[in-house]
Amino acid sequence: MGAVTARALFQAHIDGLTAMDVSTLPVPISAAWTMDQAVGDIDIVTLASGTTTLAMPTGATMLVIIPPPTNVTPIVLKGAAGDTGVALNPNCATVLALAITPLILQTTAAISAVRLIWL
Repeated sequence: MGAVTARALFQAHIDGLTAMDVSTLPVPISAAWTMDQAVGDIDIVTLASGTTTLAMPTGATMLVIIPPPTNVTPIVLKGAAGDTGVALNPNCATVLALAITPLILQTTAAISAVRLIWL
């Protein structure tokens, strides 16, 4: 597949806030990205127990990681093998705007049907 145009949108609505809570925060919270030369690479993978190294396709600037909604296995994002890493929510999508790879995903058990969307 050749380069495609992509838009990534994020919007959060927060219910139950008082007027004082939102005095410095516009609601809803929105962020948007436009990629004129997006890669458009969608992979469904199995993350191995232990570490899985992800290499960014040429031209990609964003990665969306979508684990299965019923997953309970911890996922840790690392930049290098010795890195402590950052724990990701095991069953929610993670959006990363990337400058470089490789990235390492560490798990305590294999996780199948993980969607990786490179933009």
